[in-house]
Amino acid sequence: MELREGDVLLIGGPALVKPLDENLSLLGTNLKDYVIVRRNKVLPFEALKDCRVELNLGEGSFYEVKRNELGTKIWSSLGLDKGDRVMIVGPTDSGKSTLTVYLSNLSIKKGLRVGIVDGDLGQNDLAPPCCLGSTILDKVIYDLREIKASNIKFIGITSPYKVIDLLVRKVIELAREFKDTDIMILNTDGFLEDEGINYKIRIGEELGLTKII
Repeated sequence: MELREGDVLLIGGPALVKPLDENLSLLGTNLKDYVIVRRNKVLPFEALKDCRVELNLGEGSFYEVKRNELGTKIWSSLGLDKGDRVMIVGPTDSGKSTLTVYLSNLSIKKGLRVGIVDGDLGQNDLAPPCCLGSTILDKVIYDLREIKASNIKFIGITSPYKVIDLLVRKVIELAREFKDTDIMILNTDGFLEDEGINYKIRIGEELGLTKII
C-alpha cells in the first residue's frame, strides 16, 4: 500500500503492519520494524512523507486511510516535563491507553523515566482483571499490553462501584511507590458519572497532580 505525506492509516487488529521505508510513524516514534496490532485494538500509523507499507490482515480486522485527520495530530498541544504527575480521564474506549503510550514514548525519547499506573479494574492492560498494576517504562512501546506490571494490587472485583475507597487507597499506594521516575502517568477507568468523577478528584488531590488530561 502507498501512503501520501499526511495520511493516517487506521488499522484495527488482528493485523501485522510492516513499513517498507522509514517514513511511517506510530505513537510518537518512527517505525523501523513490523508491528502487530492485536484484536480489538485500533492504532494510527502516520505518513511523515510519501511511503509504502505492507499489510497482513487477520479475520475481523479493518483499515481506513484518513487525510490530515486523527492520529497524534489531535494531541499536538500535549507534552510532559520532568516532574509531571498526570491523570488520563475519559469514557470507555476513548483512547486513554493509546494516549498514555504516546505521552510515554515522547517522554522516553527525552531520556526521562516514566512510571505507569493502570487504575482500570475491568480492562487493565498491565495486570489481570480485578487487579491494579504499575510499571516503569524505559523503552518505547505501541500497546500497554506489550508489558507486564512490576507491582500488582489485588482488588477482587472488576467494577469500582462497591470498592471505591479501596480502589482510591491502592491507586495512591501504587503511584507513591515510584521513587526514581521523572514522570508518572495514571490511566483511569471510564467510570465518569457521580462517584466516578468524585473518586478521581480525591486521587488527584491526594497525589498533587500537575495535569489532568
